This record gives sequence, C-alpha cells and structure tokens, in this order.
Amino acid sequence: MKDKLAANFFKIVGALPLSVNRNLGMSVGWALWACNSELRRRTEINIALCYPKNSAAKNKDLVKQSLIQTGLTLFELGATYTKPPKVFLDRISEVEGEELLRTAQQNGKGVLLLAPHIGNWEIAGFFINRYYMTTTIYKPGHLKALDDMIYKSRTQLGMKVVPANNQGVIALFRLLKKQGISTLLPDQEPDRSGGIFAPLFGVEALTPVIASKMIQKTDATALGLYCLRQSNGRYKIIFKAVDPTIYSTNLLESVTGMNRSIEAFIADAPEQYQWEYRRFSKRPNKEPKLYKKHTRG
Repeated sequence: MKDKLAANFFKIVGALPLSVNRNLGMSVGWALWACNSELRRRTEINIALCYPKNSAAKNKDLVKQSLIQTGLTLFELGATYTKPPKVFLDRISEVEGEELLRTAQQNGKGVLLLAPHIGNWEIAGFFINRYYMTTTIYKPGHLKALDDMIYKSRTQLGMKVVPANNQGVIALFRLLKKQGISTLLPDQEPDRSGGIFAPLFGVEALTPVIASKMIQKTDATALGLYCLRQSNGRYKIIFKAVDPTIYSTNLLESVTGMNRSIEAFIADAPEQYQWEYRRFSKRPNKEPKLYKKHTRG
C-alpha cells in the first residue's frame, strides 16, 4: 500500500503544470517550517553544526529557506520522474565549468563526477546523460513501484547502471581506467565498513571511501556536478573542480579533500542543499547521538 501511494503521489504531482508544481512545493516547504516538523529539527541541528559562526538569525533564515527548497525539490522530483527530460533540458539557461570535463577527456583521463544532493540532482543527471555516456551504481529502494519509476527516468537517456556490490564497483574501476565517465553520490553516510571519519564543516562525519579509492587506483579526474534552481524557474548546471587534496595517496587526506570539495559545492547555494538528511547519524568514539526522536510533552 505504501509503495503504491508513493508512486501515485509522484504521478499526480508530475502531471501538474510546472508553475503549479512549484507553488505547491513552496507551500509544503513553508508548512514544514511553520509546524516545527521533524525535518525542521534535523535541519536546525545540521545547520547549527556546520555554520557555528553564523548569527542565530542568519541560521534561522537558512533553515526556513532550506525547507522551502526541500518542498520545491520534492514536487520537482515528481515532475522529473514522469515528464519527458526535454521539458527540463529546455529550461537549463546556463552551464558552468563544462570545459573541465572536456579537458579531462582530452588528456585521456577517466572522469569521476561527484554529484551531491544540491538543487535538483535528477536534472543534472538528464544533462550529463544527454550529452555524455555515463555509468553509475544503482541500489534499488524498498518501494518497488516507486523504484521502477525512478529507474526508468534515470536510464531513459542512456545512463548505464551497475549493482551496488563488489561486481558493480569492479565494473566502475574498469570503466574509469578506460577513460569512461562515472557518477557517485559523495554525501551520504555509508555503512561503517565502507567509510572512515573525516571532518565535514569541522564535524567528524562517517564518509564513503569508494571515490577516493577509485581516484587512487585509476588516476581519474574528479569533478563536482550539480544543478541549481534559479529564481526565474530555470536551472544552472555546474561542473566544479575539487579540492586537490582528494588526489592524495593517503586515504584519510583524500577523503578529507572530498569533504572540503562538498563544502565548496554547497557554498554556491547552501539553501538548496539537503540539510534534513541525518548526515551525522553515526558518531565516532561513542559520542552521543545527535538526532534524538522528538516526543511530545
């Protein structure tokens, strides 16, 4: 039942005109702020941790704007899963830094695109797979009907996927050695076996090591890739250079360089980042949990 409800929700919002879709998304985001939701509390925790030098008023406003952007993202995703990619490709008004990708290719390098949860990541996927051939790891979700919709959307422009297991990882290593292009999510918390603790905005965060290992073993060029939402209803695609420390042969230094890169990506539009995610859920050295379940008094 939950599976079909989720899929039907995205189908319904995806069928709406984009202007209506956005208005609804903004309204939902504002409601998440106004009703002191669980998402608001998580966002407040993360922003306070990552921007401790900001004034309370500045962080409060960032929390509010972030939740509004989260509402927009939620409703936009329904549209990206159901509307033709051309609807969104036609709304891309600017592409920044694409020459970095072309230069890497000209130098005979594989390219590892680090695609964090900023703005609308599905539109970034549409763009890169419209003009380039990419491969990524794909892990099916628990809701099959919704997962089928997402899979179809992401692969319709030719993106290839490999399973989230050793076989899939080996396939990506081989691809990068052959100067191919792969995309990875660099900002999700991995299992403890797949990550190490490294600073992110000065906070120790369990960080995936797979990107660093791929770079070290394939000599690939790493770049950031994300799609920012513009105020006029259009989108901007950004390719961005990474912190050079990511190329260190020391794993901790490399992972730290990746986190510094993510910080720089987020700085382009901090309100569009997915701050409600439990990014610091696992703590080092038995530190207390940060996201305690809210109970009504």
